[in-house]
Amino acid sequence: MKILKLLMKLLLFIVGVLVSLWLLMPWGKVGEYAVLSAEKIASSKGFNTQHSSVSGSWRGPNIIVNDFTSKMALGGGEFKTLSFTPSFPQSMIQLAPVMSISFTGGKLSFPGGIDADIGSGNVEVSYKNGILFIRNLKNTGELSFDGSIAIDINSTKIDHADLMIKSPESIEQSLDSMKSMLPLTQESNGQWRLRRDK
Repeated sequence: MKILKLLMKLLLFIVGVLVSLWLLMPWGKVGEYAVLSAEKIASSKGFNTQHSSVSGSWRGPNIIVNDFTSKMALGGGEFKTLSFTPSFPQSMIQLAPVMSISFTGGKLSFPGGIDADIGSGNVEVSYKNGILFIRNLKNTGELSFDGSIAIDINSTKIDHADLMIKSPESIEQSLDSMKSMLPLTQESNGQWRLRRDK
């Protein structure tokens, strides 16, 4: 009986410490460090990335990156806000880090100075065995996506994908030029499919 009481007290102490750490963790500072680290890695890969500020909250927890831009020779993207929320239950189920990402004010840039609005949306991202999984991607802009894609981080090639793309006429030519590099097919005017089976 004494052992059970001792174990219960120990369990309550551990839970109390974890909850305190959760509530008192400076999530904004954690997010700022993570974003700066990611920008440094991106810079080494040829991406020029910037942001204006990072804020955080223990609820979730949630980290918000404001006015994020990423550019390279072939194009880039920008977002008014990027919101990152780790999914601890899913991470435990999949035995891999899982995160929900939502965005607002999204825009993608293509070669030739062509921009396309992707509006707001959300996606689930996870990483396991060298593969970056992008699942349940949905957004509301004139260029919209619906589906999933998995990328081999080492080779930067698509491992598998099933992604529907609705595009404005302004970027049809840009998408058409990508067919030689990607498993991309046009199903109808303004409707494309990126598909690769495992």
